[in-house]
Amino acid sequence: MPDLLSPRVAIAARRPGPPEMAGNAFCPSLVKVGERYFLWHNDESYHGGLHLWEISGVDTIVEQVITP
Repeated sequence: MPDLLSPRVAIAARRPGPPEMAGNAFCPSLVKVGERYFLWHNDESYHGGLHLWEISGVDTIVEQVITP
C-alpha cells in the first residue's frame, strides 16, 4: 500500500486529470429531456464528482437483421 503522506503521492494528487478521463463509474443514470438524452455518472478517479455527457444521433440507430 502506498504511503499516502509521501511527497510523491501528494504531487500526483495535485495533477489535473486528463480531459474526458473518468474511472470506477459505478452509478450511471440515463436521462431523456424532450428528444435529447444525457448520461450522468460518478467518478472516483481523477476528477471526482459527476460527469455529464449528451448522447446525440439516437434517431440514426437502426437494427440490422442477419439472415442465414
